[in-house]
Amino acid sequence: MARIIAVVGPGGGTGRSTTALHLGHALNGIVGSVRLVEASCLAGLSNLTGLRQDCAGLVQMAQGGVDPNQVLASVHGVAMVPVGRGATMGVLSALAGSGDLARAIEAAAQDADLVFVDAPSGAGEVTKAILSVCDSAIV
Repeated sequence: MARIIAVVGPGGGTGRSTTALHLGHALNGIVGSVRLVEASCLAGLSNLTGLRQDCAGLVQMAQGGVDPNQVLASVHGVAMVPVGRGATMGVLSALAGSGDLARAIEAAAQDADLVFVDAPSGAGEVTKAILSVCDSAIV
């Protein structure tokens, strides 16, 4: 079972995505396999790594019918689940409220030893859903 760590913070531009990305790269291979999960509609990890934002990702996993292995991208040797197309705060909030977001994060963590979840800013429903499946958080 993977250890899941949320990277959370109060507002935009606080370094959540950068922190998750650098920790993922630094620890991959040292602690086993690391996976990054992008759970913010701002798509900070995708922007930092140049990944397309119109692909399937966490949103499509949470909506059903998409396996985590179908959405994995490799970012300099680290596996990443992008947030996926159509990710708005409204969509993520609805998925958080139904419990589907938490289940998708748990599914994304399978086959990894350590997972960093890049959370949206603030302490809203999406962040609470993320924290509900995490072992710890970096603020």
